[in-house]
Amino acid sequence: PHTDKRVCQLAGQRHYEELTACGVKIYQYQPTMMHTKSVTIDRIAALIGSTNFNRRSLDHDEEVMLAVMDCDFTAALDGHFDEDRDKSVLIERGRWKRRNTLQRVREAAVVPIR
Repeated sequence: PHTDKRVCQLAGQRHYEELTACGVKIYQYQPTMMHTKSVTIDRIAALIGSTNFNRRSLDHDEEVMLAVMDCDFTAALDGHFDEDRDKSVLIERGRWKRRNTLQRVREAAVVPIR
């Protein structure tokens, strides 16, 4: 997987174990970095854009998020998501819990600077 900031990737990975324990499915997209954020709701509404869901992006960064209420648009976005998921690797909780010590150290090291 690719990211524009390795520190951000490691900071996020630190939470994989907790998230997967709660039933969250995490997929890492393989072909390249993906900056787009998208949400579909009940097959009728969608949000798509570049906004990160954190205080900095919401308060300071010049990001864009588009809200659309359209079944056809939402269906198309769901289709793109399915295609992207097919190019992704599912993070399996048991395997992630067995990750090596170096990976764990890297995750812990970025906590103060994330």
